[in-house]
Amino acid sequence: MKAAQTGSYGMTVSYAVKAASLASLSEFRLYSYKADTNSFTQVQNANITIDANGYAHFNTNLGDYLVICDGALLKK
Repeated sequence: MKAAQTGSYGMTVSYAVKAASLASLSEFRLYSYKADTNSFTQVQNANITIDANGYAHFNTNLGDYLVICDGALLKK
């Protein structure tokens, strides 16, 4: 998902995104992706939860592109 902010917000922001396909994942990790440098930063303490309606809720102070995945990203 593309956040409205590029870089840091300067404060913690709460998100809720429809993520029904994530309901079966076991180990959530959140990353911020910067397209201009082609780099990922893992978001620590994002507190990702999935509610009964299939929404992923998480907190971050980072913008750019946000990626939720199951486990660590691997470099190819």
